[in-house]
Amino acid sequence: MAKSVTKTDLSLLTPLAHQIARRLIPLLPAWVTPNQITVSGLLVNVVCSLSFYLASFRRELLFVACTCLVLNWVADNLDGELARARRMTSERGFYLDLLVDQFGVAIVCLGVAFSNYGYTPLLLTLTLTYPLMSYVTLLHVVMRQHFPLGRITPAEGRLGLIALALLTYFFPAPLLTIGGQPLGWFDVVCPIALLPAFYERAADAMALYRGLEPPRQATGDD
Repeated sequence: MAKSVTKTDLSLLTPLAHQIARRLIPLLPAWVTPNQITVSGLLVNVVCSLSFYLASFRRELLFVACTCLVLNWVADNLDGELARARRMTSERGFYLDLLVDQFGVAIVCLGVAFSNYGYTPLLLTLTLTYPLMSYVTLLHVVMRQHFPLGRITPAEGRLGLIALALLTYFFPAPLLTIGGQPLGWFDVVCPIALLPAFYERAADAMALYRGLEPPRQATGDD
């Protein structure tokens, strides 16, 4: 399947990611494989999650989390570019990349959700929306061998988390209080920022449904 799947990535950050990856590839030793980079990206996400959580006690660790988000973005693009450059693309690599992406996002979101600068029930609810949106994308892969990322991709998600982390560091006071519950930058901005992504994925789902073959009418010859 990996050879037949076409990918549509409309993110404005993608050209920059490709340029960075192509500059890094000649610097990589021959023993470095795309799958190693993919797994390394997951380990970076683990460090990122821990940094978000531990920033509850030492706010400076938000800078470590931001650095990890950038490194993960680079790794997320570098593994595919390296595989194509060295003709090492495979179904196993495609599968590993998809699997790691799902776990990586969940791990980072959990670190934010259980920190003391976010309202845990709200952020956990938002975390559950990511696999639902990803499921729509995977349906495209299964039904049409098409991988549509659209304009709102994980790259924009990482950039948004970096912006919120920096705002939290420099302006840690709650933005507002509802029902006695103080809400910070992540609580207020994340639900609003996710609305365009919800709309885009809903539109993708409807477009896919309309493009599928409808049930056939029974005839006397059947």
